[in-house]
Amino acid sequence: MKPFTLSRAFPPLALVLLAALALAGAAHASSIEEDDDDVSGADRAFGPPAALLDSSRREAAADGFAWIAGLSAYVANDDNVFRSPATQERSSGAWGNAGYLRADSRFGRSNRSLTTFTWNQTRFDAFRQIDSTHPHLSQWFQHRFSPSTSLELDLDVVHQNDDATTITGFAYTRDYSWWRYGGEAVLEYAPGTRHRFRAGAEQVRKDYGEVASLNSIDWSHWRASGSYRFRIGARHYAGVKLERGRRTYDEEPASLADGNEQPGNPVEKHRYHDLVFWYAAPLGSRVDLDASLDVGTKTDLFEGYENYSDRTIRLGLLARPTSGTELRAGLVSGHREYDRILADGGDMLAYDTIEARFGARVRVLGTWWVYGDVNTYERDTNRSSGLDYRDFRGVFSRVGVSVFH
Repeated sequence: MKPFTLSRAFPPLALVLLAALALAGAAHASSIEEDDDDVSGADRAFGPPAALLDSSRREAAADGFAWIAGLSAYVANDDNVFRSPATQERSSGAWGNAGYLRADSRFGRSNRSLTTFTWNQTRFDAFRQIDSTHPHLSQWFQHRFSPSTSLELDLDVVHQNDDATTITGFAYTRDYSWWRYGGEAVLEYAPGTRHRFRAGAEQVRKDYGEVASLNSIDWSHWRASGSYRFRIGARHYAGVKLERGRRTYDEEPASLADGNEQPGNPVEKHRYHDLVFWYAAPLGSRVDLDASLDVGTKTDLFEGYENYSDRTIRLGLLARPTSGTELRAGLVSGHREYDRILADGGDMLAYDTIEARFGARVRVLGTWWVYGDVNTYERDTNRSSGLDYRDFRGVFSRVGVSVFH
């Protein structure tokens, strides 16, 4: 594996981005070779400005109801759309649009409801097979039993079209479009203003598009979590969260220790553990810093072929120098090691990833905003052949306009 540095990928932003929490990833052909993290795909560039969110919360608390709606359009360019090694890189311009709608309701003095719908699509000029469409509907409800105790319920429905390809741009035989359905319940206890304890349970179902000649890769996943947050001061917090989950596939057979799938093997079952430490602090009255460390493991419950351990560091910075300006910078750096998947020379597969972004949003007229961001990404692995787990690097840039009310 080569020396791995952010400055090699994008020197002018390296120092700035080392002090930031990454925004959501840029649009590109999705990868199926790594474990599914079940992220919603929400992009902060298309979310409401922070000042508008603050005023909406205050309005809902005072009047019982508030809403926010927004539309965005953008043009972009990605210089490595298939996340390929350097000799196979392909570049493409792109355009897209996004929508945002949220209703905040307060009723019965102890209940709150948030209904949120987002839409994000990207169309590539040169490679239509990786065009992306991503709607997400969320319904969150909170009931407060007392000033210190509350119950939260959250239901989510997310869809993603099939935009997965190999590193050479060919679509897979399998259909990787999917629907994701999730439900979570969280009980919170906060005695006073400094301490907060949360315990939760979540059930997730993921349904992929089916191909008649192939086994279904649909799965169900449950997860339990517990967390503690300590309030150090105004906008200043530290916390820890522990999660444990288990995933069971409907039909996909588990692999033997050497990676072979046999028809008589049981279905895949995986166990997950994650321990997250996080910290959030103000850097002056208009700047906020976030940082987290996530240490996790995946255990293949048959013969361990897919076992891995990983760690992810996230750093982030949000600055609001004026009511009409937002500056964001972010960094996500990860390392993963597999127990049985082979790489070069008989070594076990391992890789580092790094993604960094700098973005700005400025209000130009009333509710109209212009924004731009640059995202640099890189993966460094110890595998130099085959169609998966290969090195890549690239830059995704975007400019757009949005209106929020």
